[in-house]
Amino acid sequence: MLQEEFSEKVEQCKVANCSNRLCDLPNELLLHILSFLEVKDAAQTSLSCKRWGQLWALVPDLHFKESDLSKRSLFLDFVERASALRGRLPMRAFSLNCEVEGAVVRVKKLIESVITSGVRDLSLVLSKYKRAYLLPSSIFTCASLEMLCVESFCLLKLPSICLPKLKVLILRNVMFEDNETLEKLFSTPSLERLDYEEGSHGSIKSSSCARPCIRVTGPKLQHLSLNMFKRSRSTIEINGTPLKSFHYRGWFVDTHCILEDTNQLIEAYLWSDDHIQDDNRDSCHAFKLLHLFSNVKELTLFSSLLLVESRRGIVPLFSNLIKLTLDWDFMISITGLWIMLRRSPRLQNLCFNKELHYQVNGSDDELLNPVPECFLTDLRTISVTLLCSERLHERLSMVREFLEKAMALTEMVIKVPQQYEGEGILLEKLSKYPMGSKNCRISLERMP
Repeated sequence: MLQEEFSEKVEQCKVANCSNRLCDLPNELLLHILSFLEVKDAAQTSLSCKRWGQLWALVPDLHFKESDLSKRSLFLDFVERASALRGRLPMRAFSLNCEVEGAVVRVKKLIESVITSGVRDLSLVLSKYKRAYLLPSSIFTCASLEMLCVESFCLLKLPSICLPKLKVLILRNVMFEDNETLEKLFSTPSLERLDYEEGSHGSIKSSSCARPCIRVTGPKLQHLSLNMFKRSRSTIEINGTPLKSFHYRGWFVDTHCILEDTNQLIEAYLWSDDHIQDDNRDSCHAFKLLHLFSNVKELTLFSSLLLVESRRGIVPLFSNLIKLTLDWDFMISITGLWIMLRRSPRLQNLCFNKELHYQVNGSDDELLNPVPECFLTDLRTISVTLLCSERLHERLSMVREFLEKAMALTEMVIKVPQQYEGEGILLEKLSKYPMGSKNCRISLERMP
């Protein structure tokens, strides 16, 4: 039936006197060509050839982005027309990026229309609305959905959830009616990637839920990213998921329960919006969480966690760790850094995303010895950030130590801003430093 409808709509696009070579191409090939154009450009092709009149709306992927707020009504007219021209024809992907203030009803009707087309990938970036509005619940019973992205201050009140094919779920600034809805959605049977960013209003609408719990139990979930609002009240429980990567940003609150084996975990990213002090509860929870991730191959940390490690004196052995990235100023955590390096015997790549400010002095001899095992055997690449050319001796102090002590090093990467002008002086200074590895080269990388 749908094939007949498709053929009928295509026939409507034909005009007998369309004689140029492009217009004479088969409809399937024309649709393939149109799929590479933005929707507004594809629509303009109807001016070149009458046969293309409605053909542009039949492409499998439709992506709409509002650019002129003064013409929002015309923009929505255009989107609605494209949807109407398709009728019930299957749609592979649909995305809508616009402001919804004053147009919530129209946008919701449009979404419901798209859902009936059996869409597989649905992306909704709907901004500028002061109050949480109800997102159509039909989205969450769409059996064809494989990818769903919602970025909007909206409320999810879902009588039922049926998403048997959903593999990717991305939610930002979304609020749930209750904890049960959140748990069901985060544990759908085919879900492989979950990316959730909590808004300033929290996760759960119900005021009776004093401490919302984000519980994740997806049986196929491999990639989990949680970005929690600062001072979030939510706790987190993760159970029965074969995670390969885990990204967390926020407070280290009371409960971070990964109850199943974490041996499959390959990569972890741990970040707190506040410095952790070793005299509060957050440090205990952060410390426990780090121990759960001692089997990972790639780890990104903020440095105040390294400070806690060094003061507690019990650091897990990261026997599989090959890449360590520090995404914070580690000046106060130098002791924790060296302890971490000594507990990472197979480390191959060490990356500092923030500028190095620590200056090594004579009192650090005991700190730097013994040299970490990875410096002698496995550490191949070190990447550091340098933001300006002032006080180079101080800024390059740690670089000098790395060059001298890393015997297996093959590359030292210095990341500098695009506008950095002291390249010649920098390279000359670095070339005079003693190097423990004869095979090490120094390279500069311009940051975007």
